Amino acid sequence: MSMKPLILVERDGPLATLTLNRPEKRNAMNSQMTREAKSAIADLAGAGGLRVLIIEGAGDVFSAGADVVEMGALTEDTARDFISNLHSLIRSVREFPHPVVCKCRGYVLGGALELMLGCDLRVAADNTKFGMPEVRVGVPSVIEAALFAPFCGLGAAQDLLLTGRTFDAHEAHRLGIVQRICPPSRLGETTREAVMELLEASPGALSAQKALFRRWMGAYLEAAVPPSIDAFEASFRTGEPQEGMAAAHEKRPPAWAPGEG
Repeated sequence: MSMKPLILVERDGPLATLTLNRPEKRNAMNSQMTREAKSAIADLAGAGGLRVLIIEGAGDVFSAGADVVEMGALTEDTARDFISNLHSLIRSVREFPHPVVCKCRGYVLGGALELMLGCDLRVAADNTKFGMPEVRVGVPSVIEAALFAPFCGLGAAQDLLLTGRTFDAHEAHRLGIVQRICPPSRLGETTREAVMELLEASPGALSAQKALFRRWMGAYLEAAVPPSIDAFEASFRTGEPQEGMAAAHEKRPPAWAPGEG
């Protein structure tokens, strides 16, 4: 029996849609999904006639973030490859030659929120919940979490990443984390409106503008991401991620050892 694809791609003229396809796990991003998504994006980057890419999640949730079961099994030896793989996917979105629109509903958590931040336009249903819960499961927020500071300011970034709290779409919109919010019933329509606005622009100028954004942010991320990967790897020496991920999976409070941190 063939395995279900974790990534679906549809093409409609100048528009392509990439769907995270693991709805039974709230589209939790495991390594296989990350690899399939990166491969699909590489194929689309070379496709002729494409102007806009939409990224969405199957079902009622964009994504619950990185797969906590897989993360709980990581060791110091394997943690670097896991997080570098996720960073490589988000970088491929940032480097995609055409605008990428993220269509969000339900929950957008952790690594999925970083994937969303890698997109150019971010549209969300107004009942969507967001969060960076990594510190609550024993790891720091790393890689493209660095985008929080330039997107919403250092103070807001500290609030969201140090507490790991959940926040709603209205706060996300106020902070600039998403640019457009709408009632859930209008999410498809609002996303299409954003796509049509992009398609009305000059193709060459649009690609050039995206390339400029990438250059403006590139030096910052090149300095920020490598030490964050080091920090993620180092966290697995403490035993905290293993306890935190197990607690999340078992739906219980983590039993942190006294004095750690």
